[in-house]
Amino acid sequence: MKAAKKQKRVKPLLEPLQGSEDSFGNSKFARALGSVDFQTREKGVAALCRFLQRKNDIASADMLKLWKGLFFCFWHSDKAPVQMELAERLAAVMQKLSAEVAYLYFSCFITTMRREWFSLDRQRLDKFLMLTRKIVNHMLRHLASQTWQSGLVQKYMDFLKAGLLLPDGPPDAAGLAYHLSVAAFRAHITTWE
Repeated sequence: MKAAKKQKRVKPLLEPLQGSEDSFGNSKFARALGSVDFQTREKGVAALCRFLQRKNDIASADMLKLWKGLFFCFWHSDKAPVQMELAERLAAVMQKLSAEVAYLYFSCFITTMRREWFSLDRQRLDKFLMLTRKIVNHMLRHLASQTWQSGLVQKYMDFLKAGLLLPDGPPDAAGLAYHLSVAAFRAHITTWE
């Protein structure tokens, strides 16, 4: 009897969207980050890391679109080891970026988490809190690698104060603000003792 040949796994195709693909939100790149297919997401994350490392600046709107894709990339990650590895990879990107792009990466992450905070269910909350802790830890490492330049530190603190800790409107993501405060304090204590 002849053994049946294994069928080659077909990569899922990203259907073209109606309209233009000139913005990050409509690109195959951004949609790859939010794909339900693990391999497609992995390739998207690797491409994102290479892309951001080559940039000296990027528009805030484009970074927000990338973080929306990254949010869903992380949303679809299952099993604790995969989540921890992906969270570490997403956070470690900050240390390879220019100061301006790293700031934008961090601020757009916080903005995205604030926007999506109430869409997180109980099962996904822990993994996003872990991602927040890792991002905060790498943000502090990035500031340390920049020799704690006072202007850069002030820029991060001004954003955190106005964008999360003491927003102008009602504190819509107070849980995130509390968690970020504790995470920053613990990361600072354990990393810089």
